[in-house]
Amino acid sequence: MSEEKIPLNLSASEEKIPINLSASEEKIPLNLSATEEKLPSLTYNEKLDYIKNKYRQHINDRNCVYDLLLSDRLVIMRNVFETQKDENGQSVQCMVTRNNESRTGVFDQLYAVFRADRLQVCAIINVETLETEKVICDDDNYHDEDIAYCVGETVESDWFDSNPNNVYAGGLYYYKSIERAMLQRHGIVSGFTGNLIRWYDDGKKMAEETFVDGHREGVWPEWSPDGIKCIEENYLHGEKNGTWSCWYESEKIAWTKVYEDNGERYKFTAWYEDSGEKESEGIFIVNKGNQYDDKEDGPWTYWDIDGNKSEEYYVRGVKQNIKQFDLQKNKQLDSENNNLLSDKLTFVNLSLN
Repeated sequence: MSEEKIPLNLSASEEKIPINLSASEEKIPLNLSATEEKLPSLTYNEKLDYIKNKYRQHINDRNCVYDLLLSDRLVIMRNVFETQKDENGQSVQCMVTRNNESRTGVFDQLYAVFRADRLQVCAIINVETLETEKVICDDDNYHDEDIAYCVGETVESDWFDSNPNNVYAGGLYYYKSIERAMLQRHGIVSGFTGNLIRWYDDGKKMAEETFVDGHREGVWPEWSPDGIKCIEENYLHGEKNGTWSCWYESEKIAWTKVYEDNGERYKFTAWYEDSGEKESEGIFIVNKGNQYDDKEDGPWTYWDIDGNKSEEYYVRGVKQNIKQFDLQKNKQLDSENNNLLSDKLTFVNLSLN
């Protein structure tokens, strides 16, 4: 590793923070029997509420932090304190955990990612079954060996990068809110139902996602790192549905997709950013095996920046000869005219009768 391993120095240079530990360690009796009977049927967000209630002594402790390991193990941890003497010779509890919470560019402390050199493990909860565990092992790219998280013990990073502005480096990663830990989960299990949120490293919201029985559902908005809404997707029973939209950084519309036939095809329209005028419009056939290889189909219209229009014709992504395109247009016009003539004759016959 390029960064030097820094020994953990617990000298007097560490900030001394007096704190009363009794309140955070006190066990609060909870009457959760009614809720526990329904655990198998709880949605993911209801499970979050259950955990917040059951472990509220930790949630209310400003020194507790959180991470989601192995995709479904919520680990509640706490800054490490030691008893030291102050200048008056009085015993005080002083925090010896080092972290990078002083890093610059943080938008929201509750939802930003941080790292520490050591933390005390308070609880490990399987967010699917809501059962507790005593120990888990986790591996990441910044440590030489797996890290064991044991309830009641202090877990330490084998090295800690002292530069606070290095977001991803040596240390134990954590969040300061349980919502950030649980709602940013990856690896959706079969039948998952719930609302998820993703954040950027600085704590800004990145995206909102909804699942019902493991399928994508409803509106899925996304925001740029600058906080500008950039994409909005729509799903129905796991299939792409309705109107999808994308915006330029200037917040002007860039393109839309309007899905038809249960997500099998969509009408695509794109606009120039400066003028706001149309750039292209036509139909795509969805390639469900490769989302980046949808095929143009049927007539397509294009406009250059001066507004000059041109047309092309495609059959499943293959551009056709312009004569074939004209022939197809004529056949379509003939068919429409024949239908109109047939409707008129039917109307005349009905009138005579």
